[in-house]
Amino acid sequence: MVEVYDSSRELVKIVPCRWTPNNDMAFWLSQDDETILQYLSTSPYAEPPHFDHHIKSTIQFLLDHPTADGLFPGGQPHLYCRAEDGRWKRA
Repeated sequence: MVEVYDSSRELVKIVPCRWTPNNDMAFWLSQDDETILQYLSTSPYAEPPHFDHHIKSTIQFLLDHPTADGLFPGGQPHLYCRAEDGRWKRA
């Protein structure tokens, strides 16, 4: 976490990461909410109501992007700064 925020430049830096493509995880997209909660949560009784939706959207993202190459062209990090309205914008 120390390297994520550059306080001297007030920038958030997201560096490229790697993951192994795994089409088998598509199985979870067809599972009901209770099954996802039971098998993919470490604390199913403490999860927020949107947990299953978040897990499914994360799985879909990984299926849509089997490697980070398209997300981080040339291996370059993404830099973000605060806009005047308080939102983060691409620097």
